Amino acid sequence: MSGLGLLGAIIKWGLIGLITLIGVGLGASLVGGALIFTGKPSSCVNRTITPSTAASQALRDQWDQFEADAAAGKAVITFDEVGVTSRGVEYIDEKDLPLEDLQVHFCPDGLGEATGTINTPGPDIQVVLRGTLDLSGAKPRIDVREIKAGNLPNLFGGTDWIINSIVKKSNADILDVEPHLTSIVIEDGSATLTGGP
Repeated sequence: MSGLGLLGAIIKWGLIGLITLIGVGLGASLVGGALIFTGKPSSCVNRTITPSTAASQALRDQWDQFEADAAAGKAVITFDEVGVTSRGVEYIDEKDLPLEDLQVHFCPDGLGEATGTINTPGPDIQVVLRGTLDLSGAKPRIDVREIKAGNLPNLFGGTDWIINSIVKKSNADILDVEPHLTSIVIEDGSATLTGGP
């Protein structure tokens, strides 16, 4: 998997988790079904990112340099919200995924966040996915802390049920990327990864 495949895998996993959450909400009750289609979960920050092809290409170039540097020794890359959102929008378009209005934020509390709208045959659903990467194992693992859809409450263990029953059972949260990632620091507006051979 290429480095930018890391972002793609996170988006793909997020959609699987969110679609599962939607199924749980719709199956739980008519009220749950109504709640999932109403409301917009709040974001960690109040800023709008405008994606661009130029920002996506700059991120690709930055990642290529990071991979080359990491193959020779320690390397550091810092992502900004514009670049990651731009690449995420391109990935969604390339894969024809049912998600619009993607916004990626790096939150002051040290987590990353993706917000967007899932298109359904009925009303669209506003969603938020928050988390980070766990680099403590042999391979990086997506560490999702929270998934929200509309006004749906935490039913049946909410995100814990999705993460444990769907994602971890199939190891879908494990990322096979090069270079070897050794640290991640998320601050308000940016995320910094360190890697090596």
